Amino acid sequence: MVKLLLISFMLTTVAVNSFAVADASMKPLNISIAQVSRSGAIDVELINVSESPVRVFKESNSWGADRWRVLVIRRGNLTVYSQRLNQVFTRNIPASEELAPGARLRKALDLNTKAWRKADDPKVTFDSGDIIIAIYDVPFTPEAHKFGVWNGTIAGLKTVE
Repeated sequence: MVKLLLISFMLTTVAVNSFAVADASMKPLNISIAQVSRSGAIDVELINVSESPVRVFKESNSWGADRWRVLVIRRGNLTVYSQRLNQVFTRNIPASEELAPGARLRKALDLNTKAWRKADDPKVTFDSGDIIIAIYDVPFTPEAHKFGVWNGTIAGLKTVE
């Protein structure tokens, strides 16, 4: 059952190269994997595809921290990586930044940093043929609604060449 769901997910994602699930009142936000390094780093871009500004939470607060996931499919095996910034917020304000229409916000995700793996975990590398799926997941909160900040789940994929 899990393999069937994963295959369905992959086919749907491959067909459109990204997908989004968001509150109907939210403006469209897409994701693109701009670059993949064989050393375990990827650059992703959040793209405002609407005709008006879109707000996203900054990672410097609990609403914007730990929102990234990366799935790697290698020869039929799935590995899931979760961002764990392990920050202590001494002052926690739902700060956000605004993306103008058509704007892109680039984020570097290095899976070999302590935000992604423990010291004793093996080093992450990408091989030719690996399928990389980046997921940005921001749950609905009263603060997101109050301040008009985007919430939902989007994902993009890229095959390592």
